[in-house]
Amino acid sequence: EKDGTYYIGEFNATVIKDAQGKPKAFLASIRDISKKKKVEEALKQSEIRYKSLFDLSLLCIYIHDFEGKFLDANDAALDILGYKREEIPNINLATLLDVDQLSKAYRMIEEIKNIGFQKEAVEYRLLRKDGDFVWVEAEGTLLHKNGKPFAIQGIARDITKRVITLEALRQSEQKYKTLTENVNVGIYRNTIGPTGEFIEANPAIVKMFGHESKDAFLAIDVADLYQNPDDRKKFNEKMLVYGYVKDEILLLKKKNGSPFFASVSAVAVKDE
Repeated sequence: EKDGTYYIGEFNATVIKDAQGKPKAFLASIRDISKKKKVEEALKQSEIRYKSLFDLSLLCIYIHDFEGKFLDANDAALDILGYKREEIPNINLATLLDVDQLSKAYRMIEEIKNIGFQKEAVEYRLLRKDGDFVWVEAEGTLLHKNGKPFAIQGIARDITKRVITLEALRQSEQKYKTLTENVNVGIYRNTIGPTGEFIEANPAIVKMFGHESKDAFLAIDVADLYQNPDDRKKFNEKMLVYGYVKDEILLLKKKNGSPFFASVSAVAVKDE
């Protein structure tokens, strides 16, 4: 430039010949393409950053077409599925998901095609190449090529441990429920305090105190079961001091007021 600054130019020249066909001059033009080069460089850097994020991310990142055929996947995604990079063309949603899960995946594809993104993450159970299953939480966005939608980019997180833990907890709770509902021993949970409120009770204890239903039993105060109010006070104090009571003989009363002796054991459960 006149002021000494530099710019990137695109130079074009044409030879001008005389009547005898000999070169006599050049016709040249220079066009400032600095902005174009800056845009190209910015795009190049953006692509480098995207590739680094894609390749090095610990999250599973993948791209598949609208039929579910995989076009690309990063190492994290390939590792969780048990495939090698050269096997990407063999990966398809239809090979990873069962019928119900596949239907859900196709519904998500339609949602992404319509609005450009997935409203919320969805859980899928995927079949690995070795036959094992993994659970992921996935979400996707629409990719464009030459201004037109052409594929979906997904990001997935491995939630297998979480799913296994929750399932183990569910089974444990089911076993506990089955046990408490079928034993002849009264089992209950209640709050600590002078009065006490029932939280849970099994059928045996409801029957023991002569109530018609579980709801009716849970509606009464714990203190109402004691024949002697001082016994409730002493029992509560032991729970607060020691955190448990074992084989305590108490005189309790049924709904109709008739007294009976019971051996009571309890353990305090603290909030997490």
